[in-house]
Amino acid sequence: MKPLSSVVILWIFCIWNSFPTGSFDTHTQEEQALITPDQKSHTVVWYHAPFANNDTGISRISIGLDITERKAAEARLVWLAERDPLTELYNRRYFQDALQKLFGCRIKAPFYHWI
Repeated sequence: MKPLSSVVILWIFCIWNSFPTGSFDTHTQEEQALITPDQKSHTVVWYHAPFANNDTGISRISIGLDITERKAAEARLVWLAERDPLTELYNRRYFQDALQKLFGCRIKAPFYHWI
């Protein structure tokens, strides 16, 4: 079993200093790629939220979650949705989507009515 820190939480970062109001009084989220000292790449999603501080006003709390494994699973699902696993060639769904993007119109086929 993996330790909790490597599965869910990579870092918890609290900022206790006061910031001016504006963008610091709203909830935000961002995704960043981080490289560890041993040259491994991790994808971290950061959640930022205001934190009420009676002494200095508005502060900010930020929590970073390691979503590297989730991103790898999403990429694998996209690959499986667009390719045949046996031949590793693109499937009909991929070609229909590519043609639709290329021509900017909906491709009509009889099997769409069956779904």
